[in-house]
Amino acid sequence: MTVVHPHALRPGATIGIVAPAGPNNEEKLQAGIAYLQRRGYRTIVGTHVHDTHGYLAGTDIARAGDISEMFDRDDIDAIICSRGGYGAMRLLPLLDYQCIRANPKPFMGYSDITSLHLAFWKEAHLATFYGPMVSIDINDHMRPLVEQTMWQLLTEPSFTGELMYDRASNKAHAMLPGITEGVLVGGCMTLVEALLGTPWQLDCTGRILFLEDVDEEWHDIDRMLAHLALAGIFRDATAIVMGEMVNVQNPDESKPSLHLAELYRDYLSGLGKPVLVDFPSGHGQDMTTLPLGCAVRLDASAASIRLLEAATI
Repeated sequence: MTVVHPHALRPGATIGIVAPAGPNNEEKLQAGIAYLQRRGYRTIVGTHVHDTHGYLAGTDIARAGDISEMFDRDDIDAIICSRGGYGAMRLLPLLDYQCIRANPKPFMGYSDITSLHLAFWKEAHLATFYGPMVSIDINDHMRPLVEQTMWQLLTEPSFTGELMYDRASNKAHAMLPGITEGVLVGGCMTLVEALLGTPWQLDCTGRILFLEDVDEEWHDIDRMLAHLALAGIFRDATAIVMGEMVNVQNPDESKPSLHLAELYRDYLSGLGKPVLVDFPSGHGQDMTTLPLGCAVRLDASAASIRLLEAATI
């Protein structure tokens, strides 16, 4: 497979903003747009970004149309999602993948946007960015290393090396030590699991799998890990990186439960391959942008992910 790397963002480039999932908070959206503009970028907001359709940011056809239009337009250089929530996977049969293949661009988002990352990877072999979104994380309050890594990946076509994060405030560590290289794939575990059995199921064979999640109960994490294990996803991957599990808990402490460390032990400890846990990427404040579809070197013992090829050209 030949991976398609998009062109790097240049000074003064135009960033298109889309809302593939839930509706936006207007104040937060405008704060993110103002930040991008202060960085010297033009912004164009998708036609339906301000729409509301129940718990969605507009109808499926409208949201899918905005995405396809942003890829098709010659005056749009990159696409950043406004937020996640729910609804992106409803768009997968509606997207114009021929247009996306013909017009590769940097595409960034996380959480529910995982569905689009997996679809663009399957349909276009497009390297994408699992990182901050306009109305959630992109603002003047971004932590320095979060901001640094994001812009390095998006704007520096020569950038390779370690994806930096604040080690003093994070507890990433090896569950199983080891060093390996491979293409980084994955995203939010809920969506990776939800797409099993569909045309966009993730193929992890020989690849490094990243998973993270938010707002789930322990038994839900257990169910997803079990499903992924039974589907052979962990078996096929060359290594596992578990990101942050934010607000994952047992809501009723009076009831017995299994905790995250026990679940990792049950499903991951016997894999016989490198497993890194608590890597700061996903829904936490120290979100390390990840270049999905790119070759990386994982050193679980050093809690390090090193980019081996530039994410952009």
